[in-house]
Amino acid sequence: MTDQPLPADNLSVRAAEPTSGERSRLVERCLRHKTSLLAIWIGVTVLSFVAIGWHLRGNHPLIDNSVGIWFMDDDPDLRAYDKFQTEFGEKEWTVLLLHTRSIYDAGFLRDLAAVTDRLARVEHVAKVLSLTNVRDSRSDGDGVVEYTRLYPATDSADVLTATELEEFKARVRANPILVNSLYRESDDTTTVVLFKNDNLIHEGSPYRIHLVDAVNEILGQYPSIARHSMAGSTVINAELNRASQRDVIVFYVLVSLFIGAGGYLLLRNIKDLFVLLVVVTTSAIVPMGVIALFAIPYNMVTVMLPPFLITLSVCDVIHVVNWFHYERMFRPATEAVIVAVGKIWTACLSTSAITIVGLLSLVASTVHPISQLGAFAALGIFVAWLVTMTLVPILLTMIWNGPERSAGTASGTAKGFGTYGHRLLPYLSGRYRLLWLGAAAAMLYTVAGLSRVEVDTDYTKFFGRGTSVTQSYSDIQQSGFGQNPVSIVLRYPEGTTFATGDYFRRLIEFEKAVGDIPVVVKLLSLTQIVGRIDMAFNGDHDAGRIAGYSEQQLSQLLFLGELSGNDDVDDFLVGDKRTLQVMALTPYMSSKQLGEFKQQIRDAASRTLPHDVGVDITGTAVLWANMDEQISHTEVSSIWIITSVFLVVMPVMFRSFKLGTVGFVINALPLVIVFGLMGLLDVKINMATALIGGVAIGATADSTLFFINAVRRGFSAGMSWQDAVDHGVATVGDGIVMTSLVLAGGFACLATSSFLPTAQFGALVTAAVLLSLFLDIIINPIILGLVGPPADPIALPVAGGEEAL
Repeated sequence: MTDQPLPADNLSVRAAEPTSGERSRLVERCLRHKTSLLAIWIGVTVLSFVAIGWHLRGNHPLIDNSVGIWFMDDDPDLRAYDKFQTEFGEKEWTVLLLHTRSIYDAGFLRDLAAVTDRLARVEHVAKVLSLTNVRDSRSDGDGVVEYTRLYPATDSADVLTATELEEFKARVRANPILVNSLYRESDDTTTVVLFKNDNLIHEGSPYRIHLVDAVNEILGQYPSIARHSMAGSTVINAELNRASQRDVIVFYVLVSLFIGAGGYLLLRNIKDLFVLLVVVTTSAIVPMGVIALFAIPYNMVTVMLPPFLITLSVCDVIHVVNWFHYERMFRPATEAVIVAVGKIWTACLSTSAITIVGLLSLVASTVHPISQLGAFAALGIFVAWLVTMTLVPILLTMIWNGPERSAGTASGTAKGFGTYGHRLLPYLSGRYRLLWLGAAAAMLYTVAGLSRVEVDTDYTKFFGRGTSVTQSYSDIQQSGFGQNPVSIVLRYPEGTTFATGDYFRRLIEFEKAVGDIPVVVKLLSLTQIVGRIDMAFNGDHDAGRIAGYSEQQLSQLLFLGELSGNDDVDDFLVGDKRTLQVMALTPYMSSKQLGEFKQQIRDAASRTLPHDVGVDITGTAVLWANMDEQISHTEVSSIWIITSVFLVVMPVMFRSFKLGTVGFVINALPLVIVFGLMGLLDVKINMATALIGGVAIGATADSTLFFINAVRRGFSAGMSWQDAVDHGVATVGDGIVMTSLVLAGGFACLATSSFLPTAQFGALVTAAVLLSLFLDIIINPIILGLVGPPADPIALPVAGGEEAL
């Protein structure tokens, strides 16, 4: 910062800007009891560190992105899924695609048999299906049905002869259930291994990461497998946990380095930087200590909490430090801090309150992590405000206890106050006004994208292109196999079974209708198994025959299957025979596409199934997709809440409807432009970008409130309206520039996340902050100069100065 004296107007009105007696007395009390207050804040911080340490050393999971944490306990979708899980054993299918020279090569089949055997022994894996262990119903020639393996080798080390290979290939191709589920008729170089693993949706331990790692380790030991790809909610969840773990380290390091380096470059003093770091540390550590105390794990949303707090908590303290050094040009440090806090108390309180309201608006979300983030972030901002108003005055007087400055000087740490804003003033008049207003108008072009903004979630596109998850899903889709199992659960009335009356015939019709939906790659169901048992028993295949079987005949076929050891029936039918599932293998669909698919299934059910048969469409991917409606509600409710607060707070705080309207528009425009950009760039609203409304408005409100408050204060002190506007730019301009750059840099650190929604959130909030800086420090002064002073009676200067206003 250069040695630059402040404008004379700024100095001449200094004495005409009295401060609140009550606020002054509060600061005075803090200074009188500084030893006690220091002890309290040190104690709170130490206890928070102890709680965090206890949490890290305990058995509690640090990161948990399991399905259950995203929903409230009473969520109807979660309850339906829990019921399905209970009925079918808390398991889910994972798809493993293998590439090789030929799936009918004897060496590959030997390796595949070994892989299948080893996968079955991996912890949390319950069942494995591959070409070398899949079974089919066959007759022994004496009317006895057997359920035996198609692969003839009895030992995983055995190598089939050429004759055995041809016989095996014929048996595989004779079973239509295997087509598009384990192999493709048009491609002999790829095969799928399906394995069923635990799906503990309320379990926070990292078992999914260990499972995925174990599978990758096994497959890496067989040269006949050229490469492999894995898909399923287990794989996605494991990658979410990995991304969270990376983000914890990257975010904290980057944000800490940025605040340290950026704070020093802006404040130009190690003492002021120390004060800044005390505030950001306390505001982040206390909420993290509370989280640790309740043993709450982090997830992909709440992992952003410390960077949030470190970034957002700097605003008030920077303004206090700047005003403190300004006042030190005229008074001793103790008096300077009292006057400084008194002058900006209202602005600090209002900005913190609006930021807290913006964050609390997220608490109403039924997406649990978003609600948690809103609550703990609001707590952190309150702590930051409390520290700024109580501890910062103490620290400033302790470290800046030198002699007072003479009026009009710009020496010492006060030198350069107002430099950024004062240098900007010449560019806010004359022909420059048209230039800046034209630039602002050009930005409004992005409003055209608002109509394109939509809520949609595709977890396979949430990671970088180079990650294994993204590559695997693309590989499996290109190979023509299904990646996404969707469970269709049919529930039959009390006192009946799936075979009562014409239920079974209608079930076959329903399956055909669902199988004809274009996105269905393969349908797996009980009727297919029953058909294979019937063919083995009767010696030929007749699809129409089983449709006409009675309940007794179907029960006999199932009994034959049970005697043959056919335990695959259990994957589709519950013991009381009133609940069964049909599994549709599809490409991975976004939540919007999945919603359309669900509607197609319901349409097929209404055409084919009796009305007394209940239909539930579920699965982990379906549950995640159902969350979109709640995400949309979060975004809308957050924006409505914060907008309502702004409409009330702005006019009341500024004592003017005109100023309140200008402030509201200036604060709303960055968010409008950012949402327009989202539409133009095809960025969807998802679990992370749904936070933009509450966070962006709360983050950008600071500059508008401080600037208009400074203008109103100067005008009330007797300055002309244009001088008051210039006075606001020259005095609070530095604080606005500093806080905006810190906010932008802090949120830009989130853009480094490997989890795309978090990166998008960080980039978009950064854009909103920079837009707000442009609007507040350039457009706002121009607009206020054009609209003139407030004409509302409540805005007229009142005797008594700042407190009376």
